[in-house]
Amino acid sequence: MRYRAVRILAKPGVRLAIAVLLVAATVPVVAPPAMGAADDDLPGVAMPASPITGTLSEAADYDDVYAVYLNTGQSITVALKGPGNADFDLYLYPPGSTDMMVDPLAADSSASGSVELLNYTAEGPGTYYLDVYAYSGAGGYTLVWRVENEVAGLYVTPMEGVGRIETAIMSARTAFPEGSEYVIIATARSFPDALGGSALAGVLDAPVLLTEPTALPAAVATEIVENLGATRAIILGGTGAVSQAVEDGLNDMPGDVNVERIGGANRYETARKIANRVVNEIALLGGERSEGPYVAFVATGQAFPDALSASSWGSTGSVPFFLVNPSTDPAGLVESLMAVNVDRVYILGGTGAVPQAVQTATEKAGITTLGRLAGRNRYETAAAIAYEYGVDLSVAVTTGLDFPDALAGGAALGRYGVPILLTRPTALEPAAKGVLEAHGRTIEDVFFLGGTVAVSVPVRAAVRGTISGTWGPSSLGGGSASLSAASRVPVLDPVKSNRP
Repeated sequence: MRYRAVRILAKPGVRLAIAVLLVAATVPVVAPPAMGAADDDLPGVAMPASPITGTLSEAADYDDVYAVYLNTGQSITVALKGPGNADFDLYLYPPGSTDMMVDPLAADSSASGSVELLNYTAEGPGTYYLDVYAYSGAGGYTLVWRVENEVAGLYVTPMEGVGRIETAIMSARTAFPEGSEYVIIATARSFPDALGGSALAGVLDAPVLLTEPTALPAAVATEIVENLGATRAIILGGTGAVSQAVEDGLNDMPGDVNVERIGGANRYETARKIANRVVNEIALLGGERSEGPYVAFVATGQAFPDALSASSWGSTGSVPFFLVNPSTDPAGLVESLMAVNVDRVYILGGTGAVPQAVQTATEKAGITTLGRLAGRNRYETAAAIAYEYGVDLSVAVTTGLDFPDALAGGAALGRYGVPILLTRPTALEPAAKGVLEAHGRTIEDVFFLGGTVAVSVPVRAAVRGTISGTWGPSSLGGGSASLSAASRVPVLDPVKSNRP
């Protein structure tokens, strides 16, 4: 029999310890009648093919249990999306488990809300049991899951959700486990107004969350208030990108959250206003950078890959982004750069993205070009940016064909100095592979941004294989292999850099 009082008290991630103490000493609350379905309790039912859909209710059918076999060294990744107004959790039990109230957990994901991500690497072979648990509320859920073969000594962290909004939530949760005062809000459906958001996220030490343009998802509100504990929210873009209804929804959230908006008449004005805010925030921080002169990125506003490839770098060093329209006179850009005391720039992309006339105009005005980071395509440009930024212990890989995962993930991982490589979803790009081959001997942590639609399982395997293929007897790669795969956490030490 299940004791609901125990399950509820144990929400903060210690349910098992509390259960051991209370099962014998507490008069149990009457549990709802057993549903009698095979998936209501251990040993559950065989895990169906991904994706899985189901329905749970705190007041009735509150568990769905699935069984999956893992070999030693295989990992299971499970992303959950439940009802926005409910709280569903994931609990993974090891082989031999018979009682979900007292048996130890292998892993769990039990934050507030119904967006969860569980990742676990098996230390031994056997059948594992996944419990999808309705802590509160009722409704339908979706599970996306996969099993992969891991490489000993290489530690892989997925930052993903069932969709782009959920991926941004999990990126924020991974990078800001202790919460954040600020949160940056951008639309999930278009890129221009948010391209400079990573620099603002960096200077404010804040995550980027995504919203639907016309309504604030309940899961995002829950993340802001209950998991991040944020008290200040900044919307990027005008009401055409993020509607007044979203702003109203932010203002209506529980607690005292101050909401502001940075937006302009178009993407270029919005980017310049964001850049100006970045510089102003740097000045408020004091220190040697506070009075400038400053370094900035210059990128096209017509496409997303070049700016997003530098998003982690922009976040790490709080480097503002200025967007240019390739078809317009560069005088306005020069004026904007000089107005905030920028005297050096990195140009992102080739002359097809940022025309030579822009570089000529900025240099004529006395603004030094530190480098034009470019390649024959977006993947080579991302590799050039990664080389310049620096690749050491960690690297992130995401799709170069869409923007949301890099937008949120890059801003989050910039907190830790992790560069981003772009690839096609179905095949590892030669440019990205070249970076991994060049630096694989030191890489210990890999972050994949987005689910398998963004980075397929074969591409993930190719990334693992490319890195491990560079390791030799004296390499640093795999230097932490003696740590438990289940208990080991990524090397995430916040890095605040004055490096441009």
